[in-house]
Order: sequence, then structure tokens, then C-alpha cells
Amino acid sequence: MKPSPATKTPIAASKSTNDAEVDSNLEPAPAPNVSSFRWKTCMNETERNRVDIKQQAVLDALRLGERLSNILKNRIKDKDHGMGTKDLAEWETQFCAVKESYETPHSTVGLIGALGSGKSTLLNALLGERELLPSSNDRAGTAVACQVVYNHGCHGYRAETLFRSRQSFTDELDELFENLKKKRKLQVRMAEDPEAAENEEIEGELEDLEKITTDTLETLWVLLGVKEDDLSVTSTKEFLDDHPLEVLGTMMEVTETDREIFVTKIKPFLDSTPANYGGRELTLWPLIDHVTIYVNSDILKYGIQLVDLPGLGDAVEGRSRVAERFAKTLDITAIVAPAIRATEEKTVIGFIKRRQEDAMRMNGKFDRDSLCVVVSKSEDLDPNNYLKEKWIAKTYPDLEDHLKRAQELDKTIRETEAGLIDPEPGMLGHNTNAASKGSEIESHRRQFLNLRESLKQTAVFVRNRNISERIQKGFRERLVPAKTSDYHQVDDDTIEVFPTSARAYQEIRHPGGEKETGFPDENYTGVPRFMQWLFEVTFKKREKHLDATLNDLASLFARMQSWISALDTVAVAPIDGLHELESIHRRYHRVSIPDLFVDRNSSNFSQALTTILRQSGEELRQIEPLKAKEAALALCRKEYPGKIDRWRFTYPDRPMSALKLHANVQTCILRKNGDYHQSKGKYSHEYQWIDVLAHLFFNEIYLEWAHAFHIIVPSYENKIQDSLEHVWRRYMMALDGFCNKPETAQARFIGKVREAIENAETHLGHSIYQSLAHLESDARDVHPLFQQEIQRIMKPVFQEAYETRGAGCVRKRDEILKRFAKDHSADMAVKACEEMEAGLEKLLQRHVEALEGHATGAVGIVRRQMRLLLGINQAAVSPAARDNQRRLAAEINPHLTSWKLCWQKPSSQREDHVMRGDLSIPEPELIKKEPIMFAQSIILASALAAGTMAQTTSVTSLYLYGSEGDNIVASVISAAPDETTYFVTCAPGTDGSDCGFGPGITFVNGPSTLALHITEADAFTMDVDCKIASDTATCAETAAGPEANDPGTTTGVIASDLSNSLLPVTITAGLDKIQGGGSTTATGSSATSGTAEPTGSASSGPSETGSSASMTGKATSTKGTSTSASASTSSTSTSSTSGAMAGAGQNLVLAGLAGIVGLVMVF
Repeated sequence: MKPSPATKTPIAASKSTNDAEVDSNLEPAPAPNVSSFRWKTCMNETERNRVDIKQQAVLDALRLGERLSNILKNRIKDKDHGMGTKDLAEWETQFCAVKESYETPHSTVGLIGALGSGKSTLLNALLGERELLPSSNDRAGTAVACQVVYNHGCHGYRAETLFRSRQSFTDELDELFENLKKKRKLQVRMAEDPEAAENEEIEGELEDLEKITTDTLETLWVLLGVKEDDLSVTSTKEFLDDHPLEVLGTMMEVTETDREIFVTKIKPFLDSTPANYGGRELTLWPLIDHVTIYVNSDILKYGIQLVDLPGLGDAVEGRSRVAERFAKTLDITAIVAPAIRATEEKTVIGFIKRRQEDAMRMNGKFDRDSLCVVVSKSEDLDPNNYLKEKWIAKTYPDLEDHLKRAQELDKTIRETEAGLIDPEPGMLGHNTNAASKGSEIESHRRQFLNLRESLKQTAVFVRNRNISERIQKGFRERLVPAKTSDYHQVDDDTIEVFPTSARAYQEIRHPGGEKETGFPDENYTGVPRFMQWLFEVTFKKREKHLDATLNDLASLFARMQSWISALDTVAVAPIDGLHELESIHRRYHRVSIPDLFVDRNSSNFSQALTTILRQSGEELRQIEPLKAKEAALALCRKEYPGKIDRWRFTYPDRPMSALKLHANVQTCILRKNGDYHQSKGKYSHEYQWIDVLAHLFFNEIYLEWAHAFHIIVPSYENKIQDSLEHVWRRYMMALDGFCNKPETAQARFIGKVREAIENAETHLGHSIYQSLAHLESDARDVHPLFQQEIQRIMKPVFQEAYETRGAGCVRKRDEILKRFAKDHSADMAVKACEEMEAGLEKLLQRHVEALEGHATGAVGIVRRQMRLLLGINQAAVSPAARDNQRRLAAEINPHLTSWKLCWQKPSSQREDHVMRGDLSIPEPELIKKEPIMFAQSIILASALAAGTMAQTTSVTSLYLYGSEGDNIVASVISAAPDETTYFVTCAPGTDGSDCGFGPGITFVNGPSTLALHITEADAFTMDVDCKIASDTATCAETAAGPEANDPGTTTGVIASDLSNSLLPVTITAGLDKIQGGGSTTATGSSATSGTAEPTGSASSGPSETGSSASMTGKATSTKGTSTSASASTSSTSTSSTSGAMAGAGQNLVLAGLAGIVGLVMVF
């Protein structure tokens, strides 16, 4: 929804230093070399710089183009202008269209979350406004979808409220009165025979009808104060006659320059505040479809729009439908969850229903660039309690001292202040002492406040990191696909999580109240980083949007230059020249025209634009988005009967649950034809019968579908452009030949001819991009056809089951559904797939035809430019009209010159259109050094032993993956500069089950690897290999043998608190290996009594050359194994203790193993 042209004002967003102030003259600005424009030559710049340059070019062109547009509006009123008047009128119309297209948002960001999640406060922070949108609303606040877009029309505020259509409200009332009629009939039946056996069933039906009618009755109560008992009318017509509700189907607009007045006026549309309408007070929100607010905000200025959505699957079906309609158009979905509840699965994941998740996967929107979690209200935290949690105390032991220090300072301040208020009787020098104590109190208070600030920062940071890891772990499990393909690899990364404090951000940006502790500047609030990420993930679409706009503006620029140049052109092309020019155009447009200009150097000069586009379209038809349909259909045939059979249970997704579905819930689901339903009461649960069936199919095909539409289709842009390249070059040569003929006036226009062709080529390129982008986006309307067809097929059986009433109806309904599943499950998915294939064929046909048609527009641009340049078909003009044209050209030309200069040499003082720098939440000082110190305690385990040369034993700590217990001993098998290998087992006399190491394990510690190997005769083997990178470690656990609990390989990512797995280990043998720096090894016979002795497969010992052996964590081959660990030794040795220290410890630190600190394995 755009402002009307009358309300629009000229763009004044930027002013270039290159605005030309030249004398008015007719001589047109020299034809520029288009490729010299800065926005054309910036391809080697960084993405951020390119966007910045192109954005400035658009702003400059729109500003100067607006001046030309205003001139044309004012001057083209005299119909006697003659030649060019029509072209100029078209120019002004097209400029307005380009401007409007640029101002249309290109990326939509949707925020979803529960009531009280902080969405409105976050939106206000993103907009840079103080309480523009009402926060802390009742449930009405989340009932209205609210779009917020940039206000290009004026510098104030504007809102458009679109009310529900009269038809939609009429349909809702029709259903209400129908259900009330059923309810009254059932009540009469019960009253006639209170002892009837069917009364229990009737009570169930009445309860069902009560739930069905609640929402509409609540709407009538909120709107008009009408209760069910007050409804004397029995039809929709009678009700609307009494209550016309003229607001239905209308749009209400509010425009204000004062924010406070604007907020007051729009408040009734966003919450339950009554408003005067038609002379009476009405609460309007139940009748609102959505609200669009236009505001001048930096985050919206360059093409992003924000949408505040109610939760999908809302209990009120009308609101749920609005939310689903908007959700289909979202480019980015942000789930907003308060920190206190953010790790609850239902809080975060629950807002994405199965249907939405399937749609997002199919649309390529279920990834880290399209989906994120915003953790709100991170300031709601008591650091004193949180930092005392056991796991934090273990990870950051120094924090306890800081907490104690804060308590001591607080106590000292209070005691000192109490002494000043009530001094001891007879105290001498009280005033002097008071001054000294006052100074002491201030010093302590400053220390206390600084420490409190640091502790709050630390608590918020640590909790944010913990929440982020837990959310990412949950989504990582959800993101792992059920199947993979050749082109798909499971990504270790997961969605982005942004901890934020919008309240703290607003207090910093709009000071006046008490500042939130723990947030010294904006970056600590997390809001700037979230905003920066929104810019980052929309850069690609933004740049494409800018490219398309610049291409259209360049075409308008060239047309205006051509019009000015043509003022002195008088029929430079004879009639035979016109025929020749038309022949060239036809040759490169339609293949049916004979080859009039054959290149003498090549007999293969044949392809035309249309032919190439047609061939490309046919290739696009060969993409296979449903490549996996046979496997999907086979799965559906197998699973549908069981899935439908489980519908009779309260928890159909829990195979072991036998709790039967309540009859009333079953009735509600059947009434909705298997659509989404959320039950209420003791066993509240979400039911998505149809979506469950569709999910089976989608889960099998979504990889191929997403690959086809979101990888293959976009890749065709470059492929088509490459195919067209040589055709454009031939086209240029043919027109060059026409313009360069001896003794003709066309030669002086060759530069403008080249410019026209280059503009047309760029225009065609962007048209192709738009076609492919529309094909990609329109595919989102095809896959829902599968769901719709499944529901259409099952609708009769749902209705039959719904109408089955009386004693035993639940069992009878179950039988109806089971019988249907048995008879139709084999062909139901096939029919739905056929419907989807038909929709796919129509989609491809429509877009292939559109692609082919773009050739007409490209050649038309050149034809129009050439005819104007060469004066072809000029109409006779009077001298007076010619003078008018010259004066108009003289008025236009300075602005055209400024336009050219701005594009060739843009001002260095341009707006910053991107957010630069690292805006991540800084790490608090109190914990910055902890991870490094802790890392050293892990990595230097071998070096620790090297410092005890004279000892025969040494106690150190090792990270022994998945282990616990005590009385652990180890021998050093080998030591090298890049790794140390131990054999770890229980101390002599200790039960293996008590210390937890049974037959013993081989442990290898390297700079970027950790490896363990366990062998128990022929019964069991296990290998663990960890690959360490930066601050994460990926570990593969492989188990095999008849006694293995879970044979095969499991992969997980280390996520938090490794310190809990550090175990004290006594090294009883092999210290000399570390002392020697060693590449030497210890065999099983080298350990003396009372030392750790390798057994089993390790008895032979590793070789001197470090060849493969299971005891050193080398590659092993076992059933179900797909991983290997490498622990090669080095032939380099050192001869001193210091050398051993460097080899076994310091080199490991330098190699980067410090990143493993503070982590624990989670699977």
C-alpha cells in the first residue's frame, strides 16, 4: 500500500557534491561511457562496499530524476510541443513506476512469540522509537498482524488499518447461528427425557458446541456487549440489520507528524482500547485483518519490512489464518522467547507448527539465513543467585571471590553508614571522623557499583551463552534430515540465536530513567548485532533490488539524453535505412526472419534471443523437484494405515501411549476435517492429522525439491547470460555496421547506439533474474496442493465419522477411519502427488513462456532508442514548438549533467548504508582469562609430569571422555611434540567397575585431536575420535561387538563445561618418555609392578615407527565403524626437560587446543 501521488514528496535523502550548476544550454551532456559509472565498476569491492556504492547511486538518481519529473509535469501541458512529447510523458510515468518499485520492500522479517515475550518492545527498539507500538497488551495485542514499513511519503507517521471483509465475518456468523440452533435442539431433547441413555452423548456434543462458539461469542461481546442470552435474532441477516458494522471491508488511515498523537490514535487498532466510530464506542480489534504502519526508521529505509505476527495455530481460527497467510511471504522468521523460558522446547519450537516447518523446508527457509531465535528480556536476572550455581562455580572458580567481595563491600557500606547515623556517645572529633568515613563510603560504593556492574554483565553473558547452546542443540537435532542426497551434507551449524535486552537498549538510546545494570553500552544489549544480522542476510536480495533499479534508471537516463540529441536530428535515415534497421531488429528477435546479416567469418551465426530463451526454458522443464516421489509414495503406503490408526489415541505421536482420545476432542477434529486443533483441559495436546500424513511425503522429497528450486533454478541466470553473450555481440556488430556506413549521418550516434544496446542487455539480464526469482518463490504455492488434496479426499470420511453419534460412537468412528485407511491408503498419496505434479507443470509452463517473452522487451528498448536517435518517423513541428522543446531541454540538461557526474564520481561523503564492525556482545572481563588458564590445565598434562624428573610417579588431570570414578592410574606409552599416548586403567586392587575403566583404555592427547580406544576380548570394542576446531570439538563414537549396546557410529559436538570430566590420574610409568621428549614407546613389559599395564590388544605394544595399533588409537576396522583416529608419533626427539616441556605441552597450546576449554560432550 503506497501513498497516493499527491502525498508524495521529492526524495531528499542524500545530496551529492557533484550537482552541476551550469548555464542552461541545448548542447546535451556528452554521452558517457556507461561502464565508467562507479556502480558498474565496483564488482571487485566487498559486498558491503558494493551495496553502499549502489545505494548511493540510486539515491542520487532518484533525487535528480525527481527534479526532471517535476519539470516535465509542469512543462508538458502544451499539446503543440510536437515531436517527443509522448516520449517525455512516458518517461515521467516510467520514472514514477521505478521509484515505486524501489520503495517496495524486498525482504520481510516476521516476529512470532507468545504474549509477554517482548515482541513489541523489541520492535520499538529496532525502529528506534520509544513505545510507538503498545507493549504489555492483553491477548488482543497479538491478535492483529502488524506490518511496519518505511514511510517514503512524508516525514511523519502513517497507519492503514484494513478491516475484515464483510463476507468473512458473515461466514463466521452463519456458522455461529447454525451451531446455536443445534445447541438449543440438543438442550430440548435432554429436557424432554432427563433419564435417557443418550444424554451422556448429548452432553459431550454440547461441550463441543460450547468450545466451537466461544470465540465468535467473545467477539460479539467485545464489539457490542452482546452475550449469547441477548441474541434474540436467529440469522446473520437479522443480526447485521440490527448492527450494520459499516467498518467491515473498509480501510482506515491515520496520518500525524506528532508521535504522541499518532500513538494515541492507533492504539485502539492494536489493543482493546475502545474507539468512537459512527457516533458510538467500539472495540475494533476483532474486526481487523491487519495494520500497516509507515515510519521513518533506519532499519526499514533500505527495503526491510517488519511484521508482528500472532502465534501460528492460534485458538481463534480467523487469527490463525491471517498468521499463516503472512507466514508464507516471510523471508526471515524470528522466534522471540524471553530468557526465563527460552530453553523450554514448547516456548521456542512450539510456534513453528508441523505445517509451517514443512513449508519452510520446501521453500528453503529452514536454515540459519532464514530462521533465528531472539532471546528477549536478558536483563531479568539476579546475578547473585545465578552465579552461585554449581556448574558456573566449577567453570569459573574466581567468580566466587568476586561475589564475596561484593557482599563484603555492601556490608561495610551499610555498617559504616549506620555508624555515621548513630555515633557512639561522647565520641571526640566526630565531624572530622564523619568526613573521613564519608569519603571511605564513597570509595567503597564506587567499588561496589563497578563490581555489581561487572557481575551482572558476567551473569547475563554466561546465561546467554548457555541458553544459546541449548537452543542450538535442540534445533540441530531437529535440522538433521531423515535422508541425505549426493548434493546435501548435514551442516554442523545451526540457527542463529540473539540474546537481547530491548529495555536496556531503549534506556541507553532514550535516557531519562534509571539505567539498566550490566549494559554499559548498546552492544551489550545484543540489539545492534541482531540488526546487523538482518542487514547481512538480506544483502543479496538488496543488491539485486538495487541492480534492477539502477538498470531501469540508466535506461531512463539514456532515453532523456537521446531526446535532447534528437532535437537537432532531421531524417538522417532514408527509407531504405529504416527497412534495414527493422530487418536487424527482426533478425535478432524472431528466428522466422531470414538471416539478413550473416557474419562472413562464420557459417554458424544463427541463434536469436528468443531461441536461446526458449531452449533455456525447455531445460528448466527438466529439473526434478519430485525426483524422490516413488520412495515417498512407498513410505506413505506403508505408514498411512498405522498413522490413521493412532488417531484414536490422545498422544498419537507417542507409540507406547495407550490413553484414548476423548470423544469431544475427536468430534472437534472431525468437524475441522483433520485440520489443526489444540485441545484444552487436563490432556491438552496439538492434533495435526492431515499435516502428519503430508509430512511423511514432504520429509522424503524436500531435499530434491529445495535443491531444484533454490539451487538449480537460480544457477540458470549465469548459464542463460553466457548463452546470450555472443548474440548481443553480433547484434552490436550489425548495428555498428549500419551506423558506420560511409557518407551517412548515423556515424556520430555510434556511442549512443552502444549505450542503448548495453542498457537493453542489462535490462534483459535483470528480467531473466526476476523470472527465475518468481519461479523460485511461486513454487511455494505448489507443494500445499498435496496437503489440500489429501484433505479433499478424506473430507467425506471425516464427515461420515462426525455424523456418527450415539452409544459407542468413538469405536464406530475409529472403524470408519481404519476401513478407509485400509481401502485407500495405497492410492491417496498417489492422487495427491498427481495434483501437485499438475500444479508444477502449470508453474513451469507459465514462467517458461514469460522467460521467452523478455526478448521482445529487450529488442524494443534498442528499437525505440535508435528510432529516436536517427530521427525516424519524426512528425513535423512548428518553429514555436521547436523553441519550446529547446527551452525544455535547456532546463533539463543541467540536472542530467549532474546525474552523470554523480554516477561517474560519487561523493565520498555518502550515507553509511550498512552496519560495519563487530557488534557482538563483548565478553566480560571477569571471565576473559578463565578459558585460557583452564585450557592449559588440560593441554599441559604431559608437561606437568615432565617437571617431576626425580619422581617415579606424578598426579595430573586428564579429560577422559564419558568416564567417571577414581583410583585411576596411567602409563605413558609414547610422547612426541604433537601428541602423548597413555594407557589408563584402574589402580591395582581396585574393582574395575568401581573406577569405571574395566580392562583399560588407550588415550591419545594431541593439539587438534583426542582419541580413546577400549577393547574387551571378542565381546566389545569402542573408539572415540574428537576433532577440535576453535572453540568446538566434533567427536565420533564407534561401538562394535556382540555386547555393544548401540553398535555403529554416533557423532556429537562438544558444547559446554569440560571441567566436569577432568579426572585425577596417577602416572606410574613412562615419565622418562616425557623427560626425553620422546618418540620412544613403552611396551607392555616395561611397566613394573604397581604400574598401569596395557593388556589385551595392547600387549604387543606399538611399533617404534608409530605404525597402526589399536592401543594408540590408530584406525581400527570393526562392524558398524565408519571413523578412524590418527595418533602418529614423531621421530624428532629432545634431550632435555625443557625440550620435553615444549614438545609435550607448549607446542600443544600454540597449536590451538585451548579452544576446547569449557566444553562438555552432548549427544
